[in-house]
Amino acid sequence: MSWVEVAQFANPIAAEIARGLLEAHGIQVQLRQEGAARALGIYVGGFGEIVLLVPEEEAERAQDLLQAWQRGDLEDALPPWMPDGPNGDPK
Repeated sequence: MSWVEVAQFANPIAAEIARGLLEAHGIQVQLRQEGAARALGIYVGGFGEIVLLVPEEEAERAQDLLQAWQRGDLEDALPPWMPDGPNGDPK
């Protein structure tokens, strides 16, 4: 299976929420982060960047879901405490 990058996050909580969103829609997800950043908990600039990967055949559907989340089209399906977009900005 070939994995492709569909999103990048500076916020680990937003990355986990995106993973949950995609997995809830039946899409397998891998999150990747540089080992030192993960071990030290550093999320500054590109050093702490988290990359979200999905199987190549699911990439378009994953991007559509993430874009809908970012636009707020999934707002009614999310609890009010969840961020409203991939940047992790609170509502």
